[in-house]
Amino acid sequence: MSNPLYNDTEMNGFTVSAWIKPNTENMWDALWGFFHAASATSTTSGRLFLTGNAYLGFNDANNNYFDINYPGSSIYTDIPVGKWTLVTITVGKDNGVRLYLNGTNKTTHSVASSYGATSAKTLKSEDVVKTVAALKYFYLGNGSFWGSADACFDDLMIYNRELSSSDVRALNSMSNRV
Repeated sequence: MSNPLYNDTEMNGFTVSAWIKPNTENMWDALWGFFHAASATSTTSGRLFLTGNAYLGFNDANNNYFDINYPGSSIYTDIPVGKWTLVTITVGKDNGVRLYLNGTNKTTHSVASSYGATSAKTLKSEDVVKTVAALKYFYLGNGSFWGSADACFDDLMIYNRELSSSDVRALNSMSNRV
């Protein structure tokens, strides 16, 4: 689908939130992704993607990158197979990159980066925001370098601002209301 953040030059942060239920254990294939080309294998203009390992990968057009929870040597079960989980990613100047599961900020297992960052909070979020605003497409079930994840999705929400921790908790409360 078209990226709703495309060409938003005033944006200082953004949030992607969706209920996700992976049907199989797949640590590499994308649950969702932002990228520019009509082909997910293109690497010319950057990408941001999330996999079932709670692996958030980023590349920009200048060969800068970060990998949060890279599944090379460890498998994480933060997003469980066969169970609905509210997965929210926020990106902004104040808090860097944050992963929330069911409204709770989740500590990242690992961070590797061309920026030399050692935590998700110290990543250059302004580069991520600028890159995502330049990417034409948002894909469900696609966007990594490897392939598409087998998963179900519901209530996708994309905001042109970084939601606060209390905003994310409220999303989870609203979704779990009777």
